[in-house]
Amino acid sequence: MPFSKLSGRRLIAALAGAAFAAALATQAAASSSQAGTISAILPLRHGVVLFNHSGSRTATPACHTIPGRWAIDASTTAGQAALSVLMSAYLSGKQIAVLGQGNCSSHSDTEAVEHFVIVD
Repeated sequence: MPFSKLSGRRLIAALAGAAFAAALATQAAASSSQAGTISAILPLRHGVVLFNHSGSRTATPACHTIPGRWAIDASTTAGQAALSVLMSAYLSGKQIAVLGQGNCSSHSDTEAVEHFVIVD
């Protein structure tokens, strides 16, 4: 039934259901990785930092085309904090496990990092 024919509670229920389905679809596309080492850290001029990670990974979003690579937007305060921790892990030789955002919002062919955990 088109939304234009819905009213009141039915419209709210339909919109809530659509929003819930969209949230599930976004989460389903996000990938995660097992523990692995960090390599090939590449800062780009627009504030994004790309890095490679050796941990095996679940399915990636369709936009992601380079295996093992992740992106952090270091132009934000949160991204700068994440980059600082990433560099500490790298310089200490620690492994990390990564969870992605399910999109390539920071760099067109690389999944953006949601968060990561130092494993070692």
